[in-house]
Amino acid sequence: MLIVSLLLNIVVLVPVVTSLAARAPWIARAWGERTPARDILLAIYLAILTASIALLAVVATAGPSVAVEAAAVSLLAVQIAYKVLTAVMVQDALRNPVVLSNLGIAVVHGVTVAALAPGLLGWKSPSATAWADGALAPTLDGVTPVLEQPGIVLGIAALVLNEGATDENARAVIAAAVDAGAVALDTARAYARLDDDGVGERLAAEGRERHPGLPIITKAGHYRAAASAWDTDGSAERMRADAERSVDLLGRPLDLLLLHRADRVDDLEESVTVLAALREEGLARAVGLSNASIELIDRARAVAPIDAVQNRLGLGVDSFAEYRHCREAGIDFFGYAPFGG
Repeated sequence: MLIVSLLLNIVVLVPVVTSLAARAPWIARAWGERTPARDILLAIYLAILTASIALLAVVATAGPSVAVEAAAVSLLAVQIAYKVLTAVMVQDALRNPVVLSNLGIAVVHGVTVAALAPGLLGWKSPSATAWADGALAPTLDGVTPVLEQPGIVLGIAALVLNEGATDENARAVIAAAVDAGAVALDTARAYARLDDDGVGERLAAEGRERHPGLPIITKAGHYRAAASAWDTDGSAERMRADAERSVDLLGRPLDLLLLHRADRVDDLEESVTVLAALREEGLARAVGLSNASIELIDRARAVAPIDAVQNRLGLGVDSFAEYRHCREAGIDFFGYAPFGG
């Protein structure tokens, strides 16, 4: 529908703008004689036309993205508002062909906005219920909404793994983020030191004490093997052991448990099977994948419902295809490292 609305703007506005600029006779019958107000209208139409052409060009060459969709929704929402207000304010509006065409265009744009806005706002579907008493409520399609609302998730990796990182500094950063409104904390079994395999999750648990309902995302199947080396093991035994250790460290069933390196495990189906079992047993309320392509996401979904995907999405890394794929499937998507690093 996005392309339909943008094309509609272009098809309608090219002759209108051209005729207004050329002072075509029919323009005077529709909009009256030339006045400063009509020239302002021409400028507005020209701006809408230019924006529509630019957005359509981006969609055609690079594909849709969150930024493009957000810009388009803003543009179309303004158009809907003024077209509807025109019908209210113009005398004998229902006899005016311009007003009637505006209302028709507003309906088309309204359908487009209705299709795009829920995904941009993080709203899932009428069946996706909000949290109740701190627990995650399953939707009718078996997928669990991970967060009550979209927002900033603080990743703890750098606070543990960067050279010179200290627990004291990590606690200060986590406390500041929680107080500033972070909607969740992100950690993993791999966010560990050689002498402390649970430091990343322990710091997250301490941070949640400032906001007891705060969700914590953690990940399994990837672990620190040496000072500068990490290994992947997505076997059922390792995944279950990691999950049980995470529950011990975090002090309650896991809000979201992800397979950390879905792109490196030997048997994705085995990993997803145990994730589903852990969810069924109540050790994790929601499960998903991290670092997963569309192919891996679909392979996982063939085994069991997937609640969330976490992929790198930021400077120099384009995971918008995976984002859109997840959104269409009703799967929560978390983008990490938005500014690199």
